[in-house]
Amino acid sequence: MSRPATKLVKAAPVVEPEAVAPEPELVASVEQPVSDPVPFSIPEGQEGWVTVALAVIGIAGGGALWKYLTKRGEQQHEAEMRRIEVEGLKHANHQSCDEARKILEARIDVLSSRLDSFSASVAAIDFDGVEDRLDAIEKSLRKRSLK
Repeated sequence: MSRPATKLVKAAPVVEPEAVAPEPELVASVEQPVSDPVPFSIPEGQEGWVTVALAVIGIAGGGALWKYLTKRGEQQHEAEMRRIEVEGLKHANHQSCDEARKILEARIDVLSSRLDSFSASVAAIDFDGVEDRLDAIEKSLRKRSLK
């Protein structure tokens, strides 16, 4: 028997099996439904405007701007309340105002008559004679103080 011709073939290098990493253990977990992390949502495409608005608030002073806007709102509210009050007074019944006006006119008449009588009594006073009397009183007081 003849032997078949053999061909020499280089043997493939022996590859040792690599260390196989152990498979990770599976852990059971229950996911909670994710709620919106932000209480408000910004529509897509408007993120830039929100950033610009926040930047303007930051540049304008934040707290100072808030104080200004709060004070301005209060002033507008007070002005509106005054306007409403004035409009309400325009439409009110004027009978009480007429009665008060009549009472005041009566008082004015009484005071005018008293003033007229006082003016008449003052006109009767001779002020030139009063000056002479005051001079005499001053002289007598000086004489007494020198003694």
